[in-house]
Amino acid sequence: MELSLRATRQWRSASAEVFFVLFLLLFYRSPTSVATWVSIDCGATESSYTDSVTGINWVNDGDYVGSGLSRRVSDSVVDGASEQMRTLRYFSDQNKNCYRFELYRGKYLIRAGFFYGDYDGLRRPPSFDLSFDANRWATVVTSMDEPVFYEMIYAVRELYFYVCVSRTHDDQTPFISSLEVRSIGDSMYPGMNELYGWFMSYRVHFGVGDVIAYPDDEYSRVWKPFSTPNLNTLNANFTELLSNSYSSPPLGAMLHAVEGRDPSSSILLSFDFPQSSRSNYVVLYFTEVIELTANQRRSFNVLIDGRDYGIVVTPQFQIVREVNVTARPASGMMNLSLTPITSNSTLPPLINALEIYTMSQPLVAGTHPTDVSELSHTIMDSFESLKGWRGDPCLPTNTTWKWVRCNNQNPPRVTALYLSHYGLKGDIPDFNKMEALEIILMDHNALTGKIPSFLGDLPNLKQLDLSHNKLTGDVPQNLKDSNITFK
Repeated sequence: MELSLRATRQWRSASAEVFFVLFLLLFYRSPTSVATWVSIDCGATESSYTDSVTGINWVNDGDYVGSGLSRRVSDSVVDGASEQMRTLRYFSDQNKNCYRFELYRGKYLIRAGFFYGDYDGLRRPPSFDLSFDANRWATVVTSMDEPVFYEMIYAVRELYFYVCVSRTHDDQTPFISSLEVRSIGDSMYPGMNELYGWFMSYRVHFGVGDVIAYPDDEYSRVWKPFSTPNLNTLNANFTELLSNSYSSPPLGAMLHAVEGRDPSSSILLSFDFPQSSRSNYVVLYFTEVIELTANQRRSFNVLIDGRDYGIVVTPQFQIVREVNVTARPASGMMNLSLTPITSNSTLPPLINALEIYTMSQPLVAGTHPTDVSELSHTIMDSFESLKGWRGDPCLPTNTTWKWVRCNNQNPPRVTALYLSHYGLKGDIPDFNKMEALEIILMDHNALTGKIPSFLGDLPNLKQLDLSHNKLTGDVPQNLKDSNITFK
């Protein structure tokens, strides 16, 4: 009997462990255990291919977006363009069009590319809005024959992540050429407040003239050379680093540096910025590229727009020193000054590389989750003609879906459905939880079945139009007894 009980306890214990492991596998979303690397060639016809230059595997966008049409750019401007820039997806129907990614929690680099290339023959590069989740990213300004890229660092906290392009001018059609999503370590860029998105403004390296990108940068960041004709160029006498920093700049960016002309000279660097009330996250990278003698010493202060943040840098040979500062908003220009500490420095300041990111507005959670659920899982699942709509229905406010109206509550609620002439077919689904609705226009469709009684119970509904459909049966009594204007 004792043996039987012991065996039963062991079986139960083992079963509990197996159940717990299965629970973790099915439901737990690790923030860092799975690296996500997605490269989308928007509008591409082949399902996937490997870039012959970078070795990156690109896929088409069919699994990520539910709207838009594919097009190749004009042959007259395609010379020199990368394969990803030769096709695009344009969106002439819906005002807001979104790509959806299912991601693990964690920190990501997201990059969107746009190459107009006169794909429509109109020779009018359009302008439109770019957003992520419920937050504004940028106004995309495209060029006739040059690709433009927008990049950000963002801490994803929900299951789905959206990148959207939205029409902001009636005569201009949004499009997109490429989308890249790169999981980066949560320890990278440690000073970035995760209550914000961080838009890349500058990423440069000093001393040589080549662009550094993947595979030299394992995170697919692109480092552009920065011209400094009034500074001395230094080349490293090593080929590997002894120690890197949190944000892991590529080796190629640390093998070269620039320094002042003489020991008393400062390094002065200027970067253009629009007038803004948003702070900037500045990341500076330093390493001593030549082993110093016993009598040599390099030490300097870092000032941003004349403000001393208490930063003293003494670079070490083959070891990356990373300095990150959340600086005050730049007013048209950011000025960076590296000033020697003359009392104990025999060499001028140096710098290897830097990055500057601009802070977004505070992140918002988006439309009320009840309305989002009713729209996506009830209304849109019931009508084929609505299934291409994705992203947040109400936010950002200038990108609200054209068939909804929202109020200004926090979070916003959907107050109107404008679905006249939308090709709706079938029964009216039960979306009774959308209690903020004031107007429902579903006329001139092919709706069938009975008029559901829940419509008469919506507490704020004032106007309902179901005319010119194929509905049958009597009007529910509660709808007759209400003050709703009904057709």
